[in-house]
Amino acid sequence: MIVTTSGKACRCRRYFSDPADVRAVAQLAEAERAEARRSPSPNQAKGLAAAHEMRRAEDRVEKWRTATDN
Repeated sequence: MIVTTSGKACRCRRYFSDPADVRAVAQLAEAERAEARRSPSPNQAKGLAAAHEMRRAEDRVEKWRTATDN
């Protein structure tokens, strides 16, 4: 289980086995929380814009990683 910088646990290992994907899922979740608070960083906003149109979790993570160089 990965613990995000906000201290919350990420249960994404159930769907992703690659550690880089697991980190990307946690980062994407943190970015979505930052957007809800209206305070995403420029890098988070760029990643969220790229992942926005994707529906499947795998596709969203791939777009996030490509847009944010993670």
